[in-house]
Amino acid sequence: AFGTGSLMGWIRDWMGVENLAYFMYDHRGVFAEMVMTIADLVCWSADRILPRIKVDMGFGWEDICGRSGPFVSPGIFRECVAPGYRKIREKLESHGVPLYGIDSDGDVSALVGPWLDAGVNVQFPIEVGVWRADGMAFRKRYGRDLRIIGHFDKMTLERSHEAVEAEFRRLLPLMKDGGYMMMPDHLITPGVALSDYRWYIERVRALRF
Repeated sequence: AFGTGSLMGWIRDWMGVENLAYFMYDHRGVFAEMVMTIADLVCWSADRILPRIKVDMGFGWEDICGRSGPFVSPGIFRECVAPGYRKIREKLESHGVPLYGIDSDGDVSALVGPWLDAGVNVQFPIEVGVWRADGMAFRKRYGRDLRIIGHFDKMTLERSHEAVEAEFRRLLPLMKDGGYMMMPDHLITPGVALSDYRWYIERVRALRF
């Protein structure tokens, strides 16, 4: 994958969550210009890297959502942020890269549509434990244009093998439908024994459907 950075997450890190929350509404033009500047730099690096190597996907991050949703409205996102994503998407396509993914924790449901409209067609991690996400509901709403990575409830790995098997069964329809890469929906927690994680990996490798 080719790293596409972060159009909002970097700005959040520079000025803080609360300052950004006000800034994007009080100074929309400046915010949009900052986003586009980052997009321009990503495209600049793409032109220097992608002619030399073949990648399957551009992949960036945001982490702009919490349990109750994003801290940017879909309207502000479409107005100020989506043009930057669209520019990167067009650059990726010009280099023959078909997939553009984003890593954003929390409840992303309000932004999945705007992201998809802007060319981001892969979502990770679609967390289960934080807001009980339903990947099949996303698939029914957006079709196979939306690909999903993650969505396996990582907390089942601490519970029992039976809980993991139940999670496999829950995800089987999505796996059968395609456009889905199963993996834990966040970092593996410290309470997971190495032997249990090895068992999980072998079970994943053995899955057939």
